[in-house]
Amino acid sequence: MATNDIKELITPKNLRALAGLRSFMRGEEYFDEGAVGPVSEKGGVISAKVHGTRTYDVRLKVTQGKNEQAKLDYTCTCPVGQDGDFCKHCVALGLAWLEKTADIEIAEFSEPSASTTTKKISDDDIRSWLESQDTKTILDMLMVQVTTDGRLREELVLKITKEKAVGIDLNAYRKGLRSAFHTSGFVDYYNMGDFADGINNALDSLDRLFEEGFAAETMQL
Repeated sequence: MATNDIKELITPKNLRALAGLRSFMRGEEYFDEGAVGPVSEKGGVISAKVHGTRTYDVRLKVTQGKNEQAKLDYTCTCPVGQDGDFCKHCVALGLAWLEKTADIEIAEFSEPSASTTTKKISDDDIRSWLESQDTKTILDMLMVQVTTDGRLREELVLKITKEKAVGIDLNAYRKGLRSAFHTSGFVDYYNMGDFADGINNALDSLDRLFEEGFAAETMQL
């Protein structure tokens, strides 16, 4: 794989052209959320695991197309990728590779100094920083996450419900299940991946409900 070829083929513009606007935007979200695992590059193949509702193996590489022109080859183990389409997980990997190579180039062409030399922040560093903060700071940060992360909010609601021995809002669960399975009569090919993700999320919520001890409610739903 020629370095110039891969740099010419993996660009935001080309990723968008291959995926389409909707899948590109979803891939951007996955990348921004840190859903792409460590990116490796070996034997001309760029690969990583992308974590979403499920974890998928994604690979990108350059191959020779017609007229010996270089083209971007791709594989992903998600349903859309297995059908041969350039999916949102491929977009996320491409963006993660761009970020990684940009960091390498900056490191290669920058003179190290006390102000530019940085240490990678580890989980232990984050934990130590959190332990040094006051309770209000941590709660404020957590509440911001609760308002944006539906799964976290659901898990907290289940724990509070269990501790206070109050009833589960089955109507809210029913509404979520109906919404996930509702098709408006038809789900087109390009939206099938998102539709399947929605169903998986709904089933995961039932798993969490059961695991928190609400077996009877889960069976009823």
